Amino acid sequence: MVTIKIINQVVLLFGGTAVLVVGLSTFLANIWTKRIVNGELAAHKRELQKQVDDAKRDLQREMLRHEAFTSISKEKYQDLFEQRIKLYQGLILVKKKIDDASLDNADTLAYFDEDPRPFAEIIQKINSASRDNPMLMSNELAKLSNQLYEESAAIFAQAKIDTFYAEQSFNSGVGAEQYQILSEVEDSALAGLYSACGETYNSWNKQLETDVSKIRESLDFTDMVWRAKY
Repeated sequence: MVTIKIINQVVLLFGGTAVLVVGLSTFLANIWTKRIVNGELAAHKRELQKQVDDAKRDLQREMLRHEAFTSISKEKYQDLFEQRIKLYQGLILVKKKIDDASLDNADTLAYFDEDPRPFAEIIQKINSASRDNPMLMSNELAKLSNQLYEESAAIFAQAKIDTFYAEQSFNSGVGAEQYQILSEVEDSALAGLYSACGETYNSWNKQLETDVSKIRESLDFTDMVWRAKY
């Protein structure tokens, strides 16, 4: 009631024009407020759309980059896998030669069972074959290969040192008798080779067979997928 009276007094005091001005100002204020709000919303929508478009472009670039990287990775993986197969083929060939030599000379090895040279030759062949591309081996076989080399290298080095000093002790050149002495000195140093790395050698052979089995499984799986696809 008080408010209505105040409005009536204003109308009476200023007349209808004041009411019209007040109403018009209120109306214009509402319009400008709506325009400002709508303008801010439109600007916000434009900025939001810009961010969405930028995100889409970034995502597309990342997807293209990922596809290119994946393609390169597949080619690199295929190349490394083929290199690994070649490496293991070489190791298998070395193992085959060792087994064949052991079988062919079984009678001699049985008669000279205390001769350390055959086992020394086996270890030297494995060391030579396994140290060419250690990055292509499985972690387990690489560790065993390195361990086998470290265990045997000390004994091989000691055999060379002992033989060198024995040769230096001769007053004259090396004849048949001196050669026999040098052989015995070398054999004495190599005698501890099997006890030093025999266990590692057996583990190396088992791991080689395990790795080869995994490669066979991979090839079998690849062949199965290829047949199913084509």
